[in-house]
Amino acid sequence: MPAVLLALSDRKQLLTNEILLLSAVTALQRITETLPHFFSPYLQETITQVCSLTRLVESYSSSSSSSAGAQLSSRLSSLRATLATKLPPRVLLPTLTKCYSSMVLDRQGQLGALLSILQEHIGHMEREQLSHHQSELTSFFLSALDFRAQHCQVATH
Repeated sequence: MPAVLLALSDRKQLLTNEILLLSAVTALQRITETLPHFFSPYLQETITQVCSLTRLVESYSSSSSSSAGAQLSSRLSSLRATLATKLPPRVLLPTLTKCYSSMVLDRQGQLGALLSILQEHIGHMEREQLSHHQSELTSFFLSALDFRAQHCQVATH
C-alpha cells in the first residue's frame, strides 16, 4: 500500500505516463475492494490522493478526449464508490472530516470528490447507522456551512 500511494504522489511521472497512472489507480481500487477492513491506516492519504486525481482528471479530460482519460475517470469513480460503500461509518466519517479540514483552505477544487464520497456513503447507511452518527454528521455539515457562510461574505465585500 505505501508503494502504491508513493507512486500516486509523484505527479510529474504520472502525468507523463498514463499507463502508470491507470495501473496505480486500478491497484488501489483492487486493494480497496478486497481488503477494506485492513485499509484504515492508509485511508486519509488514499482519499486525499483520490480527490486530487479526480480533480486532475476532470481538468485534463476537459482539454483532451483520450480513451485513457475516460478509463481513468471511470476507475476513479468506481474507487470513490468502493470507498463509500465498503467502509463502515465509524472508520470513514472521521477520516472524511479530517480530509475536509485539510482541503477546505487550500484545495477547494478537490472538495467535490470528497463530498461525493460522503453523499454516496450516507445514501448507503441504514437508519440505525444514521441515527448513531447523527451528531458527527451534523457537526461536519455545520462546519462546512459555517466555512461557506464566512467565504460568501468575503466574496461580497
